[in-house]
Amino acid sequence: MILGDFNTNTFGVTQGGAIYTLADVAIGYRILDQLKEKQKVFTLEMKMNFIKKVKEPS
Repeated sequence: MILGDFNTNTFGVTQGGAIYTLADVAIGYRILDQLKEKQKVFTLEMKMNFIKKVKEPS
């Protein structure tokens, strides 16, 4: 995922929703590989805790 000004919040930190969405999609694709025909999957609940901001690449 390429981060830039388009996915930062008003404090200049990567917006949590962007990271959450990336994680949700990645998990979904991993699970899809394991489903049998006609099985479906969806996110019922997911939680992330952010403990510090992401450092800018050098």
